[in-house]
Amino acid sequence: MFEPIYGWVEFDPTNNGLATDRYIRLAFGNDYEDVCPLQGEVNTQGGHSLKVSVDVERLN
Repeated sequence: MFEPIYGWVEFDPTNNGLATDRYIRLAFGNDYEDVCPLQGEVNTQGGHSLKVSVDVERLN
């Protein structure tokens, strides 16, 4: 969201709040379709599960 006084303000619509320094930017784009986390489709007869992990390293 662009705020004329402050410039670009990062907002987390999922949790209904502003993004803080505890957030990690994984991607950026013009809209959701530019950076959606999953693409494609799954056709299956059985159940499925998803396991996701992120490794974080501080850059100085």
